[in-house]
Amino acid sequence: MMARVEVPIGDAEFRRRRSRGRRTLILIALLFFVPIWSAMYLIEGWRPGGTVNNGVLVEPMLRVAELRARSLDGNPLPESYFLGHWTLVYVLDGRCEEPCALALYHMRQVRIALGKDMARVRRLLLVESDPVPELRVMLERDHPGIDVFVAESRAPFEFDGAVHVVDPLGNLMLYYSPGAEPKGMIEDLKRLLKLSKVG
Repeated sequence: MMARVEVPIGDAEFRRRRSRGRRTLILIALLFFVPIWSAMYLIEGWRPGGTVNNGVLVEPMLRVAELRARSLDGNPLPESYFLGHWTLVYVLDGRCEEPCALALYHMRQVRIALGKDMARVRRLLLVESDPVPELRVMLERDHPGIDVFVAESRAPFEFDGAVHVVDPLGNLMLYYSPGAEPKGMIEDLKRLLKLSKVG
């Protein structure tokens, strides 16, 4: 039986093999990580909190289950009120003057613009006390179907003059600053409704 003869590897051959090993390792790493990075990019780009949303993302999202409010008839806000629907919320601290009227108008028009999906979105006006007669008349005339509740406090809806978005699981997730373009709200809601498995 012939003895195996070990041939010494020169410096050049050693460097060549080491370089080839590194390239192989990098290729394996790329094959593993590129699909993950691609998936993360797509998810980040299309999820509500990604870079494509027009509203301001609430991070972390806030639960609204603790909200205590009553209807104008004195009935408490049901614990399940926010579940199963997307909800646009506006908080009114005093009189409904021009910014308030504009926000309510935008909420109405945004919902209408959703077409066949409009039934998946409800509108809620939270007030600090029973609405004055003028406000009641305006709501009945211009905003039929909007829910009006008197809230003990405005928490967690702390963004002054903003239109808030609550998801069908009861999380405050987005808000639009006063004067925000309704086109951005429509784009966001259409995307959310398309991706949503609930509500």
